[in-house]
Amino acid sequence: NHGRQREKTVQNYRTAMFDLFDAEDNALTFIDKLVEKYPRYIRDQWLVLDKCIQAYPHQRDEALAYCINQGLWSANDFRDVSIYLNRHQLEPLSSVAGGTKEASAPLGIQVRTRLVSDYLKILEGELDD
Repeated sequence: NHGRQREKTVQNYRTAMFDLFDAEDNALTFIDKLVEKYPRYIRDQWLVLDKCIQAYPHQRDEALAYCINQGLWSANDFRDVSIYLNRHQLEPLSSVAGGTKEASAPLGIQVRTRLVSDYLKILEGELDD
């Protein structure tokens, strides 16, 4: 208890957690589930959320939506999703969809093609080179 801030009540923590998010409905749902699931450790949950949002502010709303959709009701799950989203940020759609001529150009690899009958022979146990 020596490091615990006793002057803050659970309601103050709940309000502070709610203020961390932009999506009000999702935030209310997520925070209520945290309070319901972890009543004894809600302060610890808030501390994890607070650190995570400070570290990954751009991923908070997407991580919140993902956690709610997947039924992940933990600040640790929220943190893990935020880290994943941060590491796997999408490239611009122009380079992923459609592509460019440089990305789809052949690499100079020659691929040997075979007839279907060759594969049937292999499957039947006949090995030809």
